Amino acid sequence: MSTILDLMGPHGIDVAAELAMQWRKHRVRGDYLEFGTYQGKSFTAFYRAAEKYGVDDMRFFGFDSFEGLPETDTCGPAKPGGNPAAFAAGNYAYSQDRFEATLEKNGVDVSKVTLIPGFYNESLTSSLKTELAIESAGIINVDCDLYESTVDVLSFVTEYVRTGTLLLFDDWLAYASPFRGEPQACSEWLARNPQIYLTEYFKYRETGVAFIVTILSQSEQRLAGRDGTEKSADNASDVVERTSAPRWLSRPFRAVRSRL
Repeated sequence: MSTILDLMGPHGIDVAAELAMQWRKHRVRGDYLEFGTYQGKSFTAFYRAAEKYGVDDMRFFGFDSFEGLPETDTCGPAKPGGNPAAFAAGNYAYSQDRFEATLEKNGVDVSKVTLIPGFYNESLTSSLKTELAIESAGIINVDCDLYESTVDVLSFVTEYVRTGTLLLFDDWLAYASPFRGEPQACSEWLARNPQIYLTEYFKYRETGVAFIVTILSQSEQRLAGRDGTEKSADNASDVVERTSAPRWLSRPFRAVRSRL
């Protein structure tokens, strides 16, 4: 059985992938979408977990610039001699050719993988949605570090999430403030989409958090205090349930399970 130490240690992404894939097998349908692939460690972990648990109806999509982080208002240019792990433009660059070679070396069948290169503000378009023909997402792995990139990603995946979709944020705890990075982008996204409700599922590695998506009906939105009127979210905790879900939220999960 997985332990907190397993999830938070150096092999945390492997354990997280197995937990997520077991959930995917029994609770929800849909594809795997990863935003921010870097050197392929997490992509490989989720692919292997799918093989281990016999999840053979899932397509794998990887979205990355393959040129490193973009330069944005919150991500300036890298400094000469600076920390390559810092959130600076150009850091985490890993070419698409190298990424594909790494996947092959790790035993991933690249013919089953679709890669979408480009910075998200340019690549995540409505025409791309038509091209990819994704019906729903079972697991969405957001590892793009920055507020601006996360805004683009969440806007793109809104129509793909379903009750039971797992939404993982690899850098949820990367900033000292909840008013920055992925939590900030997520808070704004949830405020714009009151039908989407998140329940924390588990934490992994040092900064990652996984959430379960529930799509609320109008009556459930009223019960949750989210009646569809847009309002600002001062903190990620205003729109994310961090403990167990309310009893009435168990109904959608039972419905999903009964169809499997």
